[in-house]
Amino acid sequence: MKYQKLKLVFLTHLSRSGSTLLARLLDEYDDICVTTEGEIPLELFGVKSYSPITFYSKDDLELYLNNILGKTRVASWNIPNDQILKLCDQTGFPINGPKLVYILLYAYREIYNPKAKLIIYKACPFMPWHISESKHHFPEALYIHLIRDPRAVYYSQKKSIDPFKGTPFSRSPLKTAMEWKRAIRLISDYPEEKVKIIKYEELVDRPKDLLKKIILFLGVSPSKDHISEIPFSDRMEKVDKNLHREIDLQPDTKKVFVWKDRLLKNEIQIIDHYLNELIASQGYEIHYSREKSSNFQLFSIYINEKKEILYVIISRIFRVTSRLLFRPKYFLIQLKLKMFND
Repeated sequence: MKYQKLKLVFLTHLSRSGSTLLARLLDEYDDICVTTEGEIPLELFGVKSYSPITFYSKDDLELYLNNILGKTRVASWNIPNDQILKLCDQTGFPINGPKLVYILLYAYREIYNPKAKLIIYKACPFMPWHISESKHHFPEALYIHLIRDPRAVYYSQKKSIDPFKGTPFSRSPLKTAMEWKRAIRLISDYPEEKVKIIKYEELVDRPKDLLKKIILFLGVSPSKDHISEIPFSDRMEKVDKNLHREIDLQPDTKKVFVWKDRLLKNEIQIIDHYLNELIASQGYEIHYSREKSSNFQLFSIYINEKKEILYVIISRIFRVTSRLLFRPKYFLIQLKLKMFND
């Protein structure tokens, strides 16, 4: 099938790490098409303990498209269901989740850049910790992981309002540091030929040099002759445009270290004390050494780490309960997928 010739790339990152800027810059290349936020459900990828969902008939798939996929942000891609169903008919049933992911991304490319040789899926909730599971279902895929100074990440999360929750992306420097630590430790285990790790700071300071490295990694042409009828920023939803008001401007290099003046000393200390050598291992400067921390400070971080873990567990319980009450059909499908892994 045609979609099988399409190279697939996953862009992984933590929120507020500069992924939208990178996506906009990469989408300018003739051979590359980057998705806007779509948030394809994880049960299609076969990650996070899900067995990939399988559709055995056109009716099964149409039911899923109307009742589940159509209620996600994939709807903002404006791909007609008829087009998806036609591609699936040509492929033949049964169709599993990963195959449907390929078809969705192929359909997206056909609308926004049909000449592109690869498509980059840029969307949460696909995170660095999903890579190891996804490699089984997407063996030919490549991955780009974007990292940023964890204190800058927290500053951006703290001052930015999540448009869907109406609250800051993070109010806890420790929570942000814990996620950053998890991502760095996992991403370092993957082979370089499959996973390209890049820094936001380099993207801002030396964008041309960094983009050359990425293009070489992806194995596509550096040509930018084709001008898309619908640029990346115009394809973004209104809530995303409001969140990234300067997306079409050149990034301001002076803002890279603005966190130094805007974060509280205690917030920087928490991140530095918790991450310590891990910050230095990624080439970032430690401002407050762990060796100079008092026993009280270290004990406080330890206690708060346990509290954050407990909060995550409670939040998950709340989400599951909410799904059971307000989206029972979706919840039962997810539960079935988790209970009956292949």
